[in-house]
Amino acid sequence: MRRTKVKFCGCRRESDVEDAIEAGANAVGFVLAPSPRQITLDVLAKLAKRVPVDITPVAIFVAPTRDEMRRIEGLRDDFMLQISTHLFPRLTTGLRVIQTMQIDQAVKRSQIETVLSNLRDGTVLFDTKLGKLNGGTGRAFPWEIVAPFVSRQRSFIAGGLTAKTVGTCIRTLRPFGVDVSSGIETRGAKDSKKMRRFIAAVEQADES
Repeated sequence: MRRTKVKFCGCRRESDVEDAIEAGANAVGFVLAPSPRQITLDVLAKLAKRVPVDITPVAIFVAPTRDEMRRIEGLRDDFMLQISTHLFPRLTTGLRVIQTMQIDQAVKRSQIETVLSNLRDGTVLFDTKLGKLNGGTGRAFPWEIVAPFVSRQRSFIAGGLTAKTVGTCIRTLRPFGVDVSSGIETRGAKDSKKMRRFIAAVEQADES
């Protein structure tokens, strides 16, 4: 039985959602922040209807407005909200929140501690910091930086994961979950074969 949760991020089409579900994803992420994978709230409303109740839909923003949060809450009450700025203490929403924390060699332990102290029992997603990009970089960060935190906080690892690398990530960190976007794409489009290979690699790592 698979222990590690898998979130397939950046789904833009109904076929992306269907392929993610068929492959075995636990969560499906929809990007509403500036990105090549960005969709509108109207498109999200249509795609959210394709997500079964046992799969978690995740709406991804940098800093959502109150109106955006209200619209997400109105779609489904099981949506999760993923944010990239550190707004967690000021959020006025009943939605569960995933806080993105961008990591590079320059990040300090105290910065991570501050973010986690605001989260309390929330979820953090560690992703690669690369320029002004908010995720989707296709690059991994040095996992050892977050190792002391993953064991005590519900954590997703993102950044450059593929079917070839996710097993090493899981065996190294044993995170709550892993997040992938570009690693399940071919020429910028979601690839159902890569999705299935990714899931298979996660299951193999969990068995080990």
